[in-house]
Amino acid sequence: GSRLTAFELVHDKIPATLIADSAVAALMKDGRVDAVIVGADRIAAN
Repeated sequence: GSRLTAFELVHDKIPATLIADSAVAALMKDGRVDAVIVGADRIAAN
């Protein structure tokens, strides 16, 4: 999950901060986000 991804990024010396998905828009608006990594557990065909 997201915590494992964040751990692996930091372990490999890649600066990373785990934030709630609901906070991304506000942080992007303030210019405080350089990149976003998202994932999905389930994807429906419809």
